[in-house]
Amino acid sequence: MTVGLTASISTMIGAALIQRVEREHAGLTLRFVSGFSGTNLQWLQRGEVDVAVTCDPEPTKSLHLTPLVREEFFLVERAVHGKEPRKRVRFPDLVTEQLILQGTKRGIRTTIEECARSAGVSILPKVESDTYHSIMNLVLQGVGTSILPLSGIGELLENEIVWASKIVDPTPSRIVAVAYSAEREVSSATRLVAGIIRDVSTDLVEGGIWNASILAVDDSAAVQE
Repeated sequence: MTVGLTASISTMIGAALIQRVEREHAGLTLRFVSGFSGTNLQWLQRGEVDVAVTCDPEPTKSLHLTPLVREEFFLVERAVHGKEPRKRVRFPDLVTEQLILQGTKRGIRTTIEECARSAGVSILPKVESDTYHSIMNLVLQGVGTSILPLSGIGELLENEIVWASKIVDPTPSRIVAVAYSAEREVSSATRLVAGIIRDVSTDLVEGGIWNASILAVDDSAAVQE
């Protein structure tokens, strides 16, 4: 059973998903592959993965989509000894930040650009990078700040290696959903794993581990936003 995940989502749910499957369905083996949301959906449509966790998917008849959570983005920066973290930052004030952002016009960057238009400002990053890990490495080296979900940096926050400030006016966010094919016959194991991903996501949010809001299974309006 092959599951496509983005880098940040893999960090958040990967271990919990494996543990749940091992505990309840020992005969089922999972294989994870990591890519951008769009890449994961392409793999899914080509049959290269069985299930994909994706962000802000466009509704389509070729996919069965179930919303999982709404996840906000925060301003993430390296913690500095002797200073206090900022509790919140207005989106228009981000124009003064030395931002490190995803370079491709999709995913997180697309959401940021939409919020910038809503706020009436232009966001010009200091550095563009196409991978989540490279962005975080630059933040940790003090090159600049970034706008990211918290799903991949929980340990860094707990150890006060980085700070995360809430962004308001407006608050950027994304919808995380689980998907499998609606065009070809899928196995019971595929539906099972999709359901487990939903359950694991809910448990992580309710347990305070994932900073996100749970979406109703039938909340199709959220996926269409």
